[in-house]
Amino acid sequence: MNSDNTSPRSRARTRNLGLLSLSALLTLLLSIGVDRLWGLAVFRPGSPETRRPIGLISLPNSKVSYVTEEFSFIATTNSLGFRDGELEVGRRRGLRIIALGDSFTYGWGVGDSDSWPKALERNLRERRIEAEVANLGWPGLTPSDYVEVAEKAIPLLKPDLVILAVLQGEDFAQLWFETQTFGERLEKLSPGRVPALLKSMLQRWIDSSVRCAYPNLLRYLEQSPALAEPDTVPEVSASWLEAARRVESDLAPAERRRFNRLGIEVRMHFRRGRLNPTLISRAVKAPEYYRLTEECDTPRGLRVVEALAGRLARIRSLAEKHNARILVVPVPFGAYVNRPAWESIQTLGYRVDARMLSSEAPDEAVRNAALRARVAFASVTDGFRDNSRDPSLYFPMDTHFTASGHKLFADLLTPLIMARTSSSVSLVPPENPGRTRPAARGYVEGHEALR
Repeated sequence: MNSDNTSPRSRARTRNLGLLSLSALLTLLLSIGVDRLWGLAVFRPGSPETRRPIGLISLPNSKVSYVTEEFSFIATTNSLGFRDGELEVGRRRGLRIIALGDSFTYGWGVGDSDSWPKALERNLRERRIEAEVANLGWPGLTPSDYVEVAEKAIPLLKPDLVILAVLQGEDFAQLWFETQTFGERLEKLSPGRVPALLKSMLQRWIDSSVRCAYPNLLRYLEQSPALAEPDTVPEVSASWLEAARRVESDLAPAERRRFNRLGIEVRMHFRRGRLNPTLISRAVKAPEYYRLTEECDTPRGLRVVEALAGRLARIRSLAEKHNARILVVPVPFGAYVNRPAWESIQTLGYRVDARMLSSEAPDEAVRNAALRARVAFASVTDGFRDNSRDPSLYFPMDTHFTASGHKLFADLLTPLIMARTSSSVSLVPPENPGRTRPAARGYVEGHEALR
């Protein structure tokens, strides 16, 4: 009898819950649809109809000041929202190249005109080649971000060639952690750090879900003009100072012991906001960071290579759709090619060994990914190793290229961009692409770099 009396109420509750769930789902789908439609109307970089300045990567026509113990510079963005001079949208006369990469491509630590994309542009023009090289590098970008930038930039700028500058060791390590399973994360984690891991994973999932659902809204907020007032040049030291405090307060016991073993000078610059906090955070949490690339031919490493290949393939597909070619070039990181830089990075807390200075792995990981993705590959690693004793190529504590390092990279890359390779070279990867080719001074594998 009680069952008969409560059944209608139970069915009503179930029906109401179903209607509420359906309503919530429809509201969510509608809001996502509005975000997409709104994005089509608002986000048109370079278009005179755009009411709000929106850039490909960052806020257009902005300036930011960077000050460390080793350098100070002001970075400016153009009306399209990347660090370069003005560039017209669409295909134009002459050769148009876009350079995709992270802070090594952006030109961290040097003036706007000293980055390697601009040095490459000058080299080509000095050789009577009508060329423009757009600098779409940006600090902190990962291989996954390269795809996102390419998806926005290639259809808009319509380049003839896309140079994807993959930073040796760094991009491999980023994908190493990005592709970790939950079990692999737990293996080397103390029980006390498990709650922090779960919280971090939940936060990343939420952030990823929101970004996937409302990319245009987040982009609108991230590029708010309030971030850069017209008459001011904000500095990053304050944000670094706050980040440094968070890093130090969140150290686990083992991490704190590593931090306390750092030199007094390094800790002082870190605490003053004059040293990139990510460098120190990474060193105390994962001191083997730059040795991970040596695992590129292990089962775990091959999974990372496949992940990188997938991202390269997406960019290749997009480039081909717009009649552009893609060339993948590893950017030589100091710990693998330069003795003074190799010595300096140890003062930041990273564990390195002398074999890294002659290892093929940093290039081989990228080359094998390029083979799998069926894209052309070029190396300039030996050119840097020919200058392995030169202390002027990298900032000692910051680890990035100096202006001299950017120039050397551009000088080594110039003949490879100019050269035409045989289109008969097979791009089908071997069944077991081991370390079969040493990193030559300068060579290109794959299709012609230029048509």
